Amino acid sequence: MAEEQAEAAFAQQNPNVAIADPTNNAPFQAMVAQFVAQGMQQVVALGQQIQQAGQPQEQQGPDPLIALKEQELQLKAQQEQNDVAEEQAKLQLEREKLAQREANFQQRLASQESQTQARIQAGIERELLKQRGDA
Repeated sequence: MAEEQAEAAFAQQNPNVAIADPTNNAPFQAMVAQFVAQGMQQVVALGQQIQQAGQPQEQQGPDPLIALKEQELQLKAQQEQNDVAEEQAKLQLEREKLAQREANFQQRLASQESQTQARIQAGIERELLKQRGDA
């Protein structure tokens, strides 16, 4: 259900982007994590409402088991968000590495072109000196 909501939200926010592989799409996974967290919060709230409805007024304190489950759900949601943030950081690092490789390649290419031009020019000058020397 959370993935379906995330797909709909992602499609609305990014109408020109198709999700080829949802597991490797960090923004999509972040949306899924948010919807899962929202769903968990709704379940906890509903559980509290049911618990409060079934108890007399003087005993309406939080049940320790529900508090533990709520804490567990919050930790799980936080872990999912941390995982998404980590994936985004990895993707950013990969982008930076690729950009650096591209810059290094372009620099080597320019250097080689410059050296080739210098060799060609030196060859032309040698030929001109030979022709002048022969004449």
